[in-house]
Amino acid sequence: CQRRLIDDESHSDLSEPLTIQVLTVGDLPQPKIKFTYFVKKPAQPVSEKVPGKKKESFNAIKEIISSEWVIEEWGECSKSCGSGWQRRAVECRDPRGRPATDCAQELKPSDIRPCADIPCPQWQLGDWSACSKTCGKGFKKRLLKCISYDGGVLPQESCEPSKKPKHLIDFCNVTDCS
Repeated sequence: CQRRLIDDESHSDLSEPLTIQVLTVGDLPQPKIKFTYFVKKPAQPVSEKVPGKKKESFNAIKEIISSEWVIEEWGECSKSCGSGWQRRAVECRDPRGRPATDCAQELKPSDIRPCADIPCPQWQLGDWSACSKTCGKGFKKRLLKCISYDGGVLPQESCEPSKKPKHLIDFCNVTDCS
């Protein structure tokens, strides 16, 4: 969309290039921006308007070369499940790649983020079995499974060993044998 909001008689094109720096934050796509910039013509007395006389210009525009934030890839998550953290290096560097201090702090990308937000596998105890004897002293047991967050059965090594339930076998005494 191009709009012209000025009167061409009172404005003229720039004689030098105009550099406009557009800063963006995050992983957003680069904006598509087009600028047309005009300078208001100076008021000249009629006597000064000499045909064929050119006015000298000078370059008042300097390229702005500034430092920028340089980011590395995210590192490994501190945990494979539960609530972990990921880190990456974020450094201010000048155009030659040397460390610098003049980057805008408010534009600094994050160097840490949460990760591994899936629940960890959990131990699941089954019901007690029937007593091994119909009379006298016997034992009963129950199964122990390692279950994933979506309900699937996993190898026992996948669950946290320190949280493994201890009471898997117990004695039982139904009735005295006589």
